[in-house]
Amino acid sequence: MLMQQTSREVSYPSGVRALLMPEASRRRAIESSILSRLEERGSQEIILPIVDYVDVYATSGSRSQRGTYRFTDRAGDLLAIRSDFTPMVARALAPALDQFSLPLEVHYRGDVVRTEPARLGRSRESFQIGAERIGDSSIRADLETILLACACLSDSLDHARLSITQSDASLLPLLLEACDLTAEQRAEVRYACAGRRRIELKGVRDGDTGAWSLIQDLAAGRLSLDELQRSPLTHKVATRMTAIIEGLSTNAGVEVILALDEPAGADYYTDVFFRIFMPGSHDVLASGGRYDGLYGLFGTDAPAIGFTINIDAIEEAR
Repeated sequence: MLMQQTSREVSYPSGVRALLMPEASRRRAIESSILSRLEERGSQEIILPIVDYVDVYATSGSRSQRGTYRFTDRAGDLLAIRSDFTPMVARALAPALDQFSLPLEVHYRGDVVRTEPARLGRSRESFQIGAERIGDSSIRADLETILLACACLSDSLDHARLSITQSDASLLPLLLEACDLTAEQRAEVRYACAGRRRIELKGVRDGDTGAWSLIQDLAAGRLSLDELQRSPLTHKVATRMTAIIEGLSTNAGVEVILALDEPAGADYYTDVFFRIFMPGSHDVLASGGRYDGLYGLFGTDAPAIGFTINIDAIEEAR
């Protein structure tokens, strides 16, 4: 039964809304600007379904599966409403990659729907535009992808200054692997590092790698890139991060912040991870990173890096 409408204001379920003509026009203008930038690079569009099997998210390690609307269809299959584009792109493209020349650049657009944000007073439904570069594992691809995301945002925000937090998803797993910890202790370390809390563990062994000391500095928020460079264990990670940060720092209008944390929302990130904000704001305009193991889960190994832009966040920032 439909809820009775008692006023002239239309009522919708929490976390969703309609866009009337002026708002729709502004959204289409933002969308057009971003798509023009992507198409200029030769990126090709793919269109994905709004519904897929729940297993797609479980297989890929997407944490968004916990916030996914699920339902059973008449055939008894457990389905999900789209809550994360990235694993769906990999699932669609991986079996067909041998038909295309690599590296391949693609983009997509559409709504994602999640259950969790509504409980925080935010929208359940958000419109995203995303782009990927598949088949290129180079640092140059990392840098160009981040700069492309910045350019798309800059076009839509009258060339406003942007802040980028730069991290690497492989750092904490690498340090944890070098330490003799139980599964419970690993979870405790991750919790401490995410909240910048002091770690109260005694007698941890790390085989003289220095990993435990680095973890303690990470949790305390005092771990530096120089410290990572000096450690043989993390030197490779630090070298890649340094090259990307130096490349970004040469671009006017971009502030780069080292943020040695784990990406929230997905376990499939393998290396570089970034978020883009307006200075002084906590609203993420775009986020992305490298997920070199994702395509292999769906049948074809291929390195990949990409990003998604939150169009709703752009509208609020304008």
